Amino acid sequence: MNKLWAVLKREYLQRVRARMFVVMTVLGPIVISLFGVAPAIIFSINAGGRAKIAVVDQTGRMYSGLYNAVMEEVEETDPAMPSVESKPTNENQSERFQTMGQQPKEVPELQQVTIGGRSLDEIKA
Repeated sequence: MNKLWAVLKREYLQRVRARMFVVMTVLGPIVISLFGVAPAIIFSINAGGRAKIAVVDQTGRMYSGLYNAVMEEVEETDPAMPSVESKPTNENQSERFQTMGQQPKEVPELQQVTIGGRSLDEIKA
């Protein structure tokens, strides 16, 4: 039994004296904590809300048709659809996915940009 303890002690000390053991002892907890902190930071980033679409209409006729088409699509969606906020606890995962699919889609914000004697490159900038 004494020989077994001597071998175990020697193997343990050999592993502890290795540089990689010291490096992993220090870096291991840091890396593990980053796996918890990084997703929290990513989820805290604000994505920006509604999409803004600038429409440069050189003819003067396209913007109104585009605006009407977007608003008709918004009106087609039923405002009485259940949302995730109205029902905080779902009975099962299948119901949860169905309510997520029924979420109303965000309406893009259309903005008409007049040319005003500017070139297209100036407007893009």
